[in-house]
Amino acid sequence: MPVRLRRLLCASCALLLLLGSPGLRAAPLDFTLPDLEGQPVRLADLRGRWVVVNFWATWCPPCLKEMPELEAFHRRVEGQGVSVLGINFEDAEPAELKQFIQDRFQGLSFPLLQGRAKPIPGLSLYGLPTTFIIAPDGELANTHLGQVTAALLELKLQELGAELKGGQAAVEGGS
Repeated sequence: MPVRLRRLLCASCALLLLLGSPGLRAAPLDFTLPDLEGQPVRLADLRGRWVVVNFWATWCPPCLKEMPELEAFHRRVEGQGVSVLGINFEDAEPAELKQFIQDRFQGLSFPLLQGRAKPIPGLSLYGLPTTFIIAPDGELANTHLGQVTAALLELKLQELGAELKGGQAAVEGGS
């Protein structure tokens, strides 16, 4: 092997080792968004928990179809080290969103945040709905483009190492 090629390979290997070292990894994900009451919710405050972050909009039929599934999942895993955050990704007023949620779903028990159709660093959206699973250390663990079910979220979390009690999530109408 020519000397020049050997040096290039060695330099490439050294660079890969450096990029893989803990000191050079990206910082954990973080964002702060207001809930529908205007109170700030910060992702970093949920460190130590798995966080399911779902981006949705009122004009998105698959988003609306998955809301009862997210609610069932939230109720199922509440108290098991998992949080659910719904981020509305449109420029809607909080009062309109609250009324929409009340009229359409008779309310939801997981926090809904106002994304105002602005990008969040570290979370790339290519369509709605999109669901991200954030690990307890703040790292992005999984991305799902498209509609989710409670059972799918539970399966994904178990595959990632989350310990959930009691088997598959039960959802009205099956999943």
